[in-house]
Amino acid sequence: CERMAPPFSDIIRDIRNYDPHVVISSPVNMRFSSADLEYLKAAVKMHILTALPIISWDNLTTKGLIHIVPDLLLVWNDAQYKEACEYHWFPRDRIRVIGAPVFDTWFSTLTPSVTRELFCAMHGLRAEDIFILYLGSSSHIAKDETWLVEELRNALDVSDDEKLRRAQIIIRPHPANYRIYQGVKNLRDVAVIPEQGTLPDSNISLQLFYDTLFYSIAAIDGVNTSAIIDSLIAGKPGIVILTDRYGRTQREAKHFNQVMDAQCLYVANGASEIPFVLKDLIAGNDL
Repeated sequence: CERMAPPFSDIIRDIRNYDPHVVISSPVNMRFSSADLEYLKAAVKMHILTALPIISWDNLTTKGLIHIVPDLLLVWNDAQYKEACEYHWFPRDRIRVIGAPVFDTWFSTLTPSVTRELFCAMHGLRAEDIFILYLGSSSHIAKDETWLVEELRNALDVSDDEKLRRAQIIIRPHPANYRIYQGVKNLRDVAVIPEQGTLPDSNISLQLFYDTLFYSIAAIDGVNTSAIIDSLIAGKPGIVILTDRYGRTQREAKHFNQVMDAQCLYVANGASEIPFVLKDLIAGNDL
């Protein structure tokens, strides 16, 4: 039906006004991305060269089908190449493996913008005590994961290590799912930074994310978030908490298993195991 239906006339006029040689449109298969798809469809109908870059690690496995075939599909790696063929029936000669441009900024010359003391003063944290960064998920992955934050706080509180009992938790919410964390701010030594969430897609937001990572002892992949890849590239130890409640979006998700198979994360079976991992990191035993 999508291929048979004509593209939106206003979008055709818009493309004609620009008179481009190439139209790049993405993601075209996600919520609120119907306009992206219409631009791709219109350009194909107008016989203009088109390209579709994959913008996230799970776009080909947890999102919708890609109904319009561009001249080139630009994927990150061989795994996404196979996914495009298997799940979206893309012609192999229209796929190119180019890496993941969305992570390029992490390979730049980022350095902390403020000292640890100033960073903590700005965000109501204690500079003398460690803090852990908890990476929040989008609502379609985990509608409300505040219970997991509460379990993490409780696990730290009952630790036999004073450093862990005094440990602070920074929550970095997904920008599309930040409201759920209003209640957890009442927990001891829990801060939400930034309160309304943000993508690292500007110099200011990227620097804030980097500063938060740099001064944290580790980043915790709450349920299933691509931000853990940002953390790993930035050189910060990553911890994943496996839970039965989110088995479908963890153990059953192909992209999640790819990261697990790479053995680049510490694995905790529930929040109660997090203190044991942190003890090793505090002792300098990061593998």
